[in-house]
Amino acid sequence: ENKDRVHEFMEKGQKEGYFLNNINVDLVYEIVNSFIDAIFQKALYKKYSPSDIHYTTLMMGMRGICTRKGIEKLDELCRKFAE
Repeated sequence: ENKDRVHEFMEKGQKEGYFLNNINVDLVYEIVNSFIDAIFQKALYKKYSPSDIHYTTLMMGMRGICTRKGIEKLDELCRKFAE
């Protein structure tokens, strides 16, 4: 179910011009899951705040697959979140 939601999100973002079209959505899903697994396996939540983990993971995972339009939107959302 979660994988289906990620696919829908990514495909919608690609159609709307936020994500690069040549990205393998299945691979993105696997990489994001690896990030999450690493956070728990290494107990990073004990060393870093949830907001630091979320922000850093988002920047590493999402920004790299965004178009210029997507990067601008992501940066805008991050600025609003920081307020």
